Amino acid sequence: MNLFELAQAASNVGLLTDILGQAAQALVEPNAPKEQIKDANKAATLAKKKIAADNKSKGGLSDTKKRIGANDYRKGGYVLSTVDNRKMKNG
Repeated sequence: MNLFELAQAASNVGLLTDILGQAAQALVEPNAPKEQIKDANKAATLAKKKIAADNKSKGGLSDTKKRIGANDYRKGGYVLSTVDNRKMKNG
């Protein structure tokens, strides 16, 4: 199993950190084959993305809550325009 496949299967941060270390060693190695360098680079990128995603906040109000101004908690979400664009009925 190569490093990229390990990074895809990894779920905890400790294992991802180990994969990052192994990828760094593979990238520094002077006479490593191109395939190994490419694999190590892909694995390092994926591991960094997974670690960053794990460190993010997992709050539930991200799309409805603003820092400034009024907050809209209605069922339909934010209303961007309140203009009535329906056709006018005559009679």
